[in-house]
Amino acid sequence: MHKRVHIVPLSKLVHASPTKWEKLLREIEEGKLRAFKYYLPLREAIVQFCRKKGLDRNRIVTQMSSRARATSGKRGDKIARDNEEAFRVFEGSFFPEIQKFKHDFLRDEHVGVPFADAVVIFGHPHLEVLDSHGRDRFVVLHAADWKPEELRAYLDLLSEIVQMRFDKPPSSIWCMNLRTGKEEKVRPSSRLRHKCETAARLYSRFISAMESEA
Repeated sequence: MHKRVHIVPLSKLVHASPTKWEKLLREIEEGKLRAFKYYLPLREAIVQFCRKKGLDRNRIVTQMSSRARATSGKRGDKIARDNEEAFRVFEGSFFPEIQKFKHDFLRDEHVGVPFADAVVIFGHPHLEVLDSHGRDRFVVLHAADWKPEELRAYLDLLSEIVQMRFDKPPSSIWCMNLRTGKEEKVRPSSRLRHKCETAARLYSRFISAMESEA
C-alpha cells in the first residue's frame, strides 16, 4: 500500500539535498501542527467574510484576532498581528476580484490521489469561488514565509490533486500571496514535476526503510 503524505511536507523535500532530508523530515514533523495553526484564524475569517459578502467585517476580524492571540501564549500578539495584516492584504487586493463564494475546504477530508506510483498525496485548496470574470477558481491563501521553490513545488502537487479530483486545469488555482498582494501563477513544468515525483519516490523509500528498522 502506498504511503500517504500531505503535499505541504512533500513540497519542502522536493529541493532539499539528501544530506538535509532526515533533519528536514524531523523539523517538518515537529512543526506541522504549529504551522497549520498559525494562520488558521485567518483562513476561517476569510471564509466567513466571503460567505457574508463582505458584511460584518469588524466582528469577523475581532474574532480572528482573539483566536490568533489565544493560540500560542507569549507569541499570541505577534500571531494576531500577522493574521490581521494578511487579512488586510486579502481584503484590499483579492476580495474585490471575487464574484461569488462557492465552497470551503478547511475541514475537507478525502482519500487522496496516487502520485508517481509511490505515494498517495493529499491536501486541498482553501476555498472555491467564481472570480470577477465568472471563472471557477480554487483559492490558496498563502501567507507563510516559504521559499519560492517550495511554493512552486506545492502548487505543482496541488495542481495534480485539482486535476484528478475536480477535473480542472492548473490555471484554475488562484494562489493569493497575502504578503505581497500578488497572485502566484501556477506554471506547469516537466522538470519540476520530475523533481516532485523523485521526491515522492525517495520519501516512500525512506519511510519504508525507517519502518523496517523499527
